[in-house]
Amino acid sequence: MKTQEDQEKTKTRKTRKTMKMMKTMKMMKKMMKTMKMMKTMKTMKTMKMMNILIIDTTLKHTRRQDFTEENTRKLKKTDNKTGKKTENKREFTADHEV
Repeated sequence: MKTQEDQEKTKTRKTRKTMKMMKTMKMMKKMMKTMKMMKTMKTMKTMKMMNILIIDTTLKHTRRQDFTEENTRKLKKTDNKTGKKTENKREFTADHEV
């Protein structure tokens, strides 16, 4: 039979172990979250770059005056009508058709 003291010692050891486990789990979760965020940020960045490229290619065919504020505002207006995702898809499909 274990004495009271021994039981308490094992209990504290177990709790310490579980606490350590919990801490590691939390760290893992945090890491996963950050990794996911990094991935999404990277994709967002690439999408933005793609958008810029597509806009540039569409504007190349017309005169250089298209880079004025007025026309960029027009572009933005058309982009904001739809949600971000659909707008991107639409631009990509339009680019592929050309």
